Amino acid sequence: MELNRFLPFNIPVLWIRIQNLSHFSRR
Repeated sequence: MELNRFLPFNIPVLWIRIQNLSHFSRR
């Protein structure tokens, strides 16, 4: 399945986005 192959790549991207949001909120 292509979705399974994209999942591992989407997880780190989402985590980075969450960290970015947290950094902005800390400001």
